[in-house]
Amino acid sequence: MDINTAQQTVHTPAFVAQAWIAFGIGFGGTGLGIYNLPIDGWPRAFLTLGLAFTVSSAFTLAKTIRDIHEASQLVKRVDHARTEKLLNENPPSLV
Repeated sequence: MDINTAQQTVHTPAFVAQAWIAFGIGFGGTGLGIYNLPIDGWPRAFLTLGLAFTVSSAFTLAKTIRDIHEASQLVKRVDHARTEKLLNENPPSLV
């Protein structure tokens, strides 16, 4: 594998649609549940802010995990390219 050949994961449109639909159902269902609770405005607002914070944290966590994974892949490709270069410059001798 060459350092210039990057392996990218390509998601199908169906997978992306499924992910967004699942997110919409989960978020919408929870929001609808909070809206229909028999409570006053302040507890409802607190739960709504909690939901918003949870969604924001989930997106941030997913992005962080993805960035760490991509960084480790880059390091592996660079190490592999260095090894290939060393082997090409200094081929092992058959004794």
